[in-house]
Amino acid sequence: METLEHGEMRLRLGCELAQGYGIARPMPADEIPGWSVVWCPDPRWTDPSTVRRMG
Repeated sequence: METLEHGEMRLRLGCELAQGYGIARPMPADEIPGWSVVWCPDPRWTDPSTVRRMG
């Protein structure tokens, strides 16, 4: 997933798991624990009023 818009579309299609530059750039494994503590998804991915599933 490369952009916030890609993430929105994936959520609309029912996919709740993703990886890619839209979330984080590649990083050494030892940096992942610190990154995961501070990372927050964009509100467009967590606000139910903006994420309407297709179908």
